[in-house]
Order: sequence, then structure tokens, then C-alpha cells
Amino acid sequence: MDSKTCAVCNSNKLRSIEYKNDWSELFNDMTILVCDDCGFGRSLPKIDSKSILDFYQNVYRSKNSPHYVDFSKKISNPYFYRGRSISQLLLGYQYLHYKKKYNFLDIGAGLGKSFISAKEIFNDNVNLNAIEEDKEAKKYYRQHFKDVTIGSSISDFNNIMDIILMSHSLEHFDIDDMQDLFKKIHNAMAENGILIIEVPNDDFRDYDFEKNRLKDTPHLSFFSLESLKKMLETLDFELCFIGPAFSLKEDIYSQKNKTLNQPKIILLLRNVLQVLGLHTLLARWKLNLYLKIRKNFGRDDFHKNINFQYNGNRSVLRCVLRKKSLNNSRYEKEK
Repeated sequence: MDSKTCAVCNSNKLRSIEYKNDWSELFNDMTILVCDDCGFGRSLPKIDSKSILDFYQNVYRSKNSPHYVDFSKKISNPYFYRGRSISQLLLGYQYLHYKKKYNFLDIGAGLGKSFISAKEIFNDNVNLNAIEEDKEAKKYYRQHFKDVTIGSSISDFNNIMDIILMSHSLEHFDIDDMQDLFKKIHNAMAENGILIIEVPNDDFRDYDFEKNRLKDTPHLSFFSLESLKKMLETLDFELCFIGPAFSLKEDIYSQKNKTLNQPKIILLLRNVLQVLGLHTLLARWKLNLYLKIRKNFGRDDFHKNINFQYNGNRSVLRCVLRKKSLNNSRYEKEK
């Protein structure tokens, strides 16, 4: 690991900034090394694989975490956060070669919303696959998606996947591990298969972003549009699409300032709820109720959904990669 040059563009225009940690002591001594040429940021020092795996299993998915998934309950409202997976899969659909049936793999499937979206978009002409080690998650998938195939690693699949989805997963990998990761993904894909990736748009060259961001934990890699494109172009894939999507950063900053300017009693109540682990649960309940009302009494105006909005200074980066033909693949020649 060379901390004197950028891991993406090899520039030496680097600076260290504060790592905003509110999760675990594991990240207390971290900094972010930012490249002022391409905008890529990496967390340092590198955390060993055993420690980071323990964090994801025991802290990131704990009940007080905003990323907690309760796999013991029945499936939640199928309209809950569906806009993201539908917009991602419809984007990728444009670059697919026609098949009577597709193999779909979600790396980090959560509650399986992408499975519902894939079945709708491909008219049930799709085989569902997930990578998961958690016992409760496996039980949940088998109960609610009876035809899902579950693997423990990408290496469990070989040359069969037509669509692979990595939604907000890549930023949890260290940049030093990504060449090996993408080689495994490439090996899992069928010829002309596509890989859909979405990551946060974390460009630290943007002063407003650096100042207004809330937290960095537990991300290990931070991509600007330029640095993500540069990294992807070094891989053995065809880059079909890349661009910013979802909400405008300016709207997020405005909402943050609005929240900070609320009456002190409201801020105090919010802090108490967060300490008790209830704030996230109430927010989810409120949104779920709203979506149920829309489902039963209104309509889903997906043409207005923020997940379908692109370009501008937006909060996520979305891209589609296609596996190169076997004859032109560097990975195939290395086998």
C-alpha cells in the first residue's frame, strides 16, 4: 500500500482529512487520504479483514443500527424503497442482450426488494440468486422467495450471471482488494452479462460536500465521478453508462440546515430517540405507512420518483458495465 500516490490515478497531490466516525472504536484513528486530481478518497490505516468482517456482522447489523434488517418478521411493504432497484434494473436492461431467461445475482440483497423488481421487469423470466452468510437472512429468502439460490461468495457462481447488482456495496471494500473482487465478478458473469453498480458520490474536492457530510463510517473507499470512471476503465469490462443520480446534494444540505435550525426541544427529543434506538424505527414506520396509503388510495408516480433523476451534482453515482467477449478478455487469458 503506497500512501504517497493516489491508488486510482497515481497523482501525488494528496491530503489527509478527518474521518467522521460515529459507529465503532475500530474507526477512531482513521483518516481519509484524498486525491485532489481525481477526487478519490481512501481510509487509512487499512483495517484487517477479520476485524472489518466482525464489525459488519456484529455492529453494522445490530438492532440500534440504521442499517438493521429484521429478517425474523414477515416481508415488509413491497413498495418500500422499490424506486431504487427498479431504476437500477431498468437502466441495466437497456444494455442486455436478449435471452428467454436471465440469471440475476444481488450482492447484498437486504430484504430482497430487487428480487420483486426483477420478477416484474423480466416477466418472471429470471432466476434469482443472492450472496448471503447470515442464517436468518437465508431463512427469510427461502420463505419469501422460494426459488432463490443462495451462495456464500461470488466464487460459487461461474460464467452464468446475466445481471449482477452491487448497490451500495463497493464503497465497503478497500481499493487494494478491488482488482481481485472484479476478477471474481467477471468469472461469475455470462458472456455479455452486465454489472450494475451504485455508490455514494463522495467528491472531497467539493468544499460543500466535505463540510456538510454527516458521517463516513463504515465506508473504506470514496468515489468521485472522475475517480470511479478512471478505476472502472482499468478493468476488463466495457463501460456502458456512468453518471450521477438520485437527490441533489444541495437539497440534502438544505434539509440538514433545516433540521439543525429546529427548536431546541425538537432537537433534544430527536437525540433522545436516537440514543434509545427509536428514531430510525419511527422513520421507517412513517414511510411504510405513507407508502401503504399511496398503494391503497393513490398511485405510484414512478415518473416523478427521485431515483429516476440523473445529471447535476447528485448524491449517488450509477454505472453499468458489460463483460467483454471471451476472446478479448484479459481475465480469461490469465486463467
